[in-house]
Amino acid sequence: MDPRQNHKQQGRRLRRFYIPRPLSQAQGIIFIEPGETRHLRDIIRLGVGDRCLVTDGQGWEAEAEICEFLRDGRTRLAILGIKRKVEARPNKIFLRMMPALLQKGKNDLLVEKAQELGADEFFPIFSDRCEVKIPGDRISKTADRWRRIAVEASKQSGVLKTVKITEPKMFARAVESLGPEDALVIFHPGPDSPAFMKWAEAFRVRTNDFKSLNVLIGPEGGFTDEEIGRALSCRAGENTWVVGLGDTVLKADTAFVGVLSALRFLEII
Repeated sequence: MDPRQNHKQQGRRLRRFYIPRPLSQAQGIIFIEPGETRHLRDIIRLGVGDRCLVTDGQGWEAEAEICEFLRDGRTRLAILGIKRKVEARPNKIFLRMMPALLQKGKNDLLVEKAQELGADEFFPIFSDRCEVKIPGDRISKTADRWRRIAVEASKQSGVLKTVKITEPKMFARAVESLGPEDALVIFHPGPDSPAFMKWAEAFRVRTNDFKSLNVLIGPEGGFTDEEIGRALSCRAGENTWVVGLGDTVLKADTAFVGVLSALRFLEII
């Protein structure tokens, strides 16, 4: 590497780029795909000899040096060293966030926050009061866009394990896909719904009893009584809680971020 380039990068935070293949299988040389190359070369303006970080979305990160811009649009890099192999804060329990679909831009925001706050899976649902319906032939493309958003949020936040994106399913099918070892909490206002903190303190001591924690958050207007009844009946009330968020009426996206943040920072997960 040219000493002048090395001096240029000293004191500057190395930028992070994504590769679609596991770093655990890399043999010293890796390749960044054309989309990432355009960002690296044309936006960030890195060149041959510059260094950057690369992540594989599976919890691995490496420092690498740019060797060559290839004619097929990719970038060839040499691995200088593995920086991180595991998350700094792995979850105590697998966390699956299951929000009802909102308007297009808001769903993108939820994916970004799920990544930044360390959710393991983003599994949106169609509910009776959904604000948006995605045509069947668009679901796969929409999920692919969310995956790209998660990758970008991973690069920015440093949460190296990319949140799993699951294609949306109907409310009933989503609930039926959960087993008895999967805890389910449904955030829904009601006179009999315990407060969040009361539920959280009780659940905190039981995290080891479950395979996953699944968090259902409704659309604007909440879930219907029929949906709540269907979920409780389907699971026979086992390891299922309907929990309130106080007297303040929150927008669905606010509730999503608030619940996920509380689970993270109160160390429930």
